[in-house]
Amino acid sequence: MQLYVASNKISNIASLSHLTALTTLELGCNRIRSICNLEALTGLKELISRVEGLEGLGLLRDLWLNDNAIPAVDASLEQALQPVAASLTCLYLEGCPAAKDPEYKERLRKMLPALQQLDADMMVT
Repeated sequence: MQLYVASNKISNIASLSHLTALTTLELGCNRIRSICNLEALTGLKELISRVEGLEGLGLLRDLWLNDNAIPAVDASLEQALQPVAASLTCLYLEGCPAAKDPEYKERLRKMLPALQQLDADMMVT
C-alpha cells in the first residue's frame, strides 16, 4: 500500500499506526516538523519527509526528506537516523537548509555507512 500526500502544506503527521500494510509514505514538499507513531509500520521501505522515531524500521532503504525544513546535519539528525543507519542506502536532503553545509556529504557518509546515493549523486567509495 502506498500513500502520497506531497505538496499539501502538512505540518504534522500522527496516528498512521493503523496503516500497517503501508510500504511507501511520500510527504515531500510539505512543512513537516515532526512525525510520530510510525513504530507499527514495519513494512515501510520508502519514507519522504522529516522524521523522528525511526525505531523498528530496520528495513528502510530510501528516505526522502527533500524540500523540507531540516536545518543542519548535526547530532540531532544523526540521532534520528541512527535506527536506520545500517540499512539506509538512499537519502535525499536537497532543498533543505542542511544541504547547504559545505561538509554535507562527508558528514552524512560518516553517519550512514551503507549510504550509496545522496540526493541525485551516487556516493563514491
